[in-house]
Amino acid sequence: MSIIDEKIKKTIEENSQIHQIFKDIFNKKSLFIENEEIVDLVYIEKEYLDDKNDESEVISPAKILVATTNSLIFAEEGYKKISSDCYGYKIKNIYYDKISSFELDTCLLKGKFKIATGSSNIPECVIEFKTVKYFNEFEIFIESIKNSNINFIKN
Repeated sequence: MSIIDEKIKKTIEENSQIHQIFKDIFNKKSLFIENEEIVDLVYIEKEYLDDKNDESEVISPAKILVATTNSLIFAEEGYKKISSDCYGYKIKNIYYDKISSFELDTCLLKGKFKIATGSSNIPECVIEFKTVKYFNEFEIFIESIKNSNINFIKN
């Protein structure tokens, strides 16, 4: 089993309430990841107002950032539960040839990972995270992208 397969398996096993769209992306059943290989991923757990009670109010939804051979996929679950098995979600696919920069911004306990496209000063994607828990994962994620055999396709 490859390192990325182990990481996917561990992420699913350790997070019993993981959103179905995340599982679909991990298992390559989403249209966003057809014919691509997963290079690396970062999973950010859902945060609750009361850390010890997952019935309390959600203050930050779960998110994933997946590097594939052709693009980055960012998905975020919705705050509101729609039915017993379905939640709303947001998903964004950013091709590597559109990315102008990554920015890893940290300040004490809060961090932000920003992806900019084109010449705009406004990031295409901003992912906020707890620095203590996820900073190292983001550093490894960026290194994985830089060291991988990424396809920069022109659309």
